[in-house]
Amino acid sequence: MSKEIATKEMSALEALKASYPQDPGDSYEKTHLPQVRFKAKTVLDDDDKVVLKAGTYVIVTRSEEQVDGKYEYPETVLGAKFTGDIIYSRYRLSFYDAANNAYVSSPIFDDKENEVVKLFTNGKQVASGTARELQALPEYQMTVDDKVKTSLKMQKVLYVLIGGVLHEVVVGGGNVFGLGNYVRDLTKEANSVASVHTEFSSEKAEYGGNKYNQMTFTKVADLSEEEAVANVAVLKDLLDGIKAEKAFYGNTPSAAPALPEGDDF
Repeated sequence: MSKEIATKEMSALEALKASYPQDPGDSYEKTHLPQVRFKAKTVLDDDDKVVLKAGTYVIVTRSEEQVDGKYEYPETVLGAKFTGDIIYSRYRLSFYDAANNAYVSSPIFDDKENEVVKLFTNGKQVASGTARELQALPEYQMTVDDKVKTSLKMQKVLYVLIGGVLHEVVVGGGNVFGLGNYVRDLTKEANSVASVHTEFSSEKAEYGGNKYNQMTFTKVADLSEEEAVANVAVLKDLLDGIKAEKAFYGNTPSAAPALPEGDDF
């Protein structure tokens, strides 16, 4: 066998190995990113003293070890504003059931129109369907100003590099519309949120007598070519991780993490 033929045969073998779908088996381990949450209202302690001012961003991290069979989610203050690079976005459904003091939520997913999503409360699956089907379930319907609306809100989960570290930034409620306006304004400029540095801050707002802070999004500067190359490498790793997670769990994970919720304004 000539050296040339052997090289071609080895190349073909390697190509076949690389192209065959990989089963992660028992080796898969999910990466839990630190999560940024926004406090729309001032947080008070039991003595009515201010703990966090309205408009504060906090970072929530999952403890490495379980305590009494559960993970802890301590918060650290990030501040009233920060600058980050948005490299990707996904969705999640969320609802706080005040009557039962329970959070209803889905895992993070990608396709809000067609993907079958599982819904969990207290660690147990309670429903599954597309996001629109779940939002239309009778138990999540409410009447506001004589209009029937869903209490199961669609959140945007942004993947944001802050100081070179990847975080999930949860954007819920009315803040989703502010994010949408920011994205559209950049698009009109033939730009994208993925190609700029973004400042996350907030401003005071009021609706129906309810006073709170609302998230704001502002372009700081365009990414340099060097920064873009670095961000593409992080994005590739992120997408590979999402692909591996779906290959292991199926279309959506079999359990949703019990994360603390942010304000939903």
